[in-house]
Amino acid sequence: MKQNRLPKSFIPISTILVVVVALTVFFGACGNEAGPASTQPITLVFTSHNSGNGFWKTNVIEPYFKELEKRTNGRVKVEQHWNGELVNLIDAYDAMIKGSVDMAEYFPSMLAGRFPMDDIMPFTPFDTMTYRPGRVMYELGKEFPQSLEPYKDAKLLWREPGYSVGFVTSKTAVRDFAGSKGLKMGPVGEWSAKLIEALGWVPTPVPPEDSTSALQTGVQDGSGISMYLLWEFGWGPIMKYMTVPIHVDEMLVNCSMNLNTWNSLPKDIQDTINDMSEWIVDLQDAAVVKNYYDSVPKAKTEFGIEVITLSAAEQAKMQAAIQPVQDAFVKSLEDKGLPGKKLMDKFIELNRKYSDSKYAPK
Repeated sequence: MKQNRLPKSFIPISTILVVVVALTVFFGACGNEAGPASTQPITLVFTSHNSGNGFWKTNVIEPYFKELEKRTNGRVKVEQHWNGELVNLIDAYDAMIKGSVDMAEYFPSMLAGRFPMDDIMPFTPFDTMTYRPGRVMYELGKEFPQSLEPYKDAKLLWREPGYSVGFVTSKTAVRDFAGSKGLKMGPVGEWSAKLIEALGWVPTPVPPEDSTSALQTGVQDGSGISMYLLWEFGWGPIMKYMTVPIHVDEMLVNCSMNLNTWNSLPKDIQDTINDMSEWIVDLQDAAVVKNYYDSVPKAKTEFGIEVITLSAAEQAKMQAAIQPVQDAFVKSLEDKGLPGKKLMDKFIELNRKYSDSKYAPK
């Protein structure tokens, strides 16, 4: 019988499969030499002036970073640096812009003239104690995108109102407007200083890191207070009185990301960060307001601080005293072609809206 013969050029399919698998393994192994870079998490370097053991890290910023890592399935991690160890507060914004760090916290009010509409913070009305300070600024930015335009050189991630609703003093009890004259107080920017002068006080600026010694030695008589500072900065044993509500050094702390860093991120990670912009507003509002109301009774018992509430009549006197400065601020914006009057009206409206007890933390 004639036997069928395979052509000499024939290669069995099993051999082909073996070769394909072998080549796949080979090139896969070669590729792994460069491959791990694509599977390694993206590490972002963050700097802050805040304490590495403090309120903002524990209650707002670190939870945000953990949530970001969770939502990106571990593809983004943040290398955190606190206490200004990489760059001091006054230089943090420019260091981030230049790319020395990827993310930085900074005070817009310390960068005179660069973020004019955000200088509105110290004009919080004396008769309001909003439960949603972050929401006020978030909604203001949505309604007035011009206020965010100066941040175009970086990716603005969040804005943190400090919730300085009280004024603490070491020796003089501020029980009325007339009795407060001559107090030395640290401003947080140009317009804060003008408000302090309008109230008959003396603007006495010192760097944040020197504030405790300034209050101890009498260089300053008092300061606006975010309540955690009584413990974090050691102000508690120094202070004897706290008067509420006083807002003239209400401050804003922002966090931005270097623009090149932002543009280098995959789109889905950018989308995740954008999706978290409102999430962190709710997180920080709940944290700062809860801290305030939890801390007031502790300040009384631990440090013996007397809490004084200004009467409506005294609040009105103080508001009248700062009105010319408020009008000048509005005019300064209008002169730049910005909607100063509309911005101020909306700012006041939002502060009154969110002072309703229905917005209080549950």
